[in-house]
Amino acid sequence: MKDSTLNTIAGDEQGIKAKSDLQSVNAFPSLISSIVDAVKDGWLDPSDAFISFRNAEKILKSAMTSINEDVIDQIDTGQPVEIGDQRLEVRNGAGRWTFTDDDHNDLKVKLKAMEDDRKKAYKMHLNGQVMVNSMTGEIIPPAEFTPGKRTIFLSKKKS
Repeated sequence: MKDSTLNTIAGDEQGIKAKSDLQSVNAFPSLISSIVDAVKDGWLDPSDAFISFRNAEKILKSAMTSINEDVIDQIDTGQPVEIGDQRLEVRNGAGRWTFTDDDHNDLKVKLKAMEDDRKKAYKMHLNGQVMVNSMTGEIIPPAEFTPGKRTIFLSKKKS
C-alpha cells in the first residue's frame, strides 16, 4: 500500500517511530533464528527460550487479531494486493452446517454409543478379553487407538 493512504504525514514523530518499530519486527526472524542456534549450541536453556517464544506467540496472535479487521477493510478490493514479495487477499472461511432434525440427532446418539462400545472393546482387548453385543451376540471389534503426540503444556505457577 502507498504511504499516502496512511494517517501519518512525513516528519510526524509517531509515524516515524511506528515505521522504525515495524522494521524491528521485520528483523524478528533473524533474532529468533539466533536464539534457536544458541539453544542448539548449548548457550541458552531450551525451556527459557520456549517460554519466551510462547509469550511472544501470544503477543503476536493478539496483535494480529487486533488489526485483522483493519487489514480486511484496507485490502478488500476483490483482487489480491501485493506488498513486497507478499500477496494478501480476503477469502471466506469454511462455512458451518447445522443439522437439527430428530433423525440426524438419533443417528449421532447411535454412533456415539457404537464408538463408546468400541473404545470399551479396545480396553478389554488389552486384557485379552472380547466384548460381545448382548442383544445380537456379535463380537464388537475394538477401535484402533493412536496415542497423541507428546507436547509441552505451559501454565502459570499457582501462588
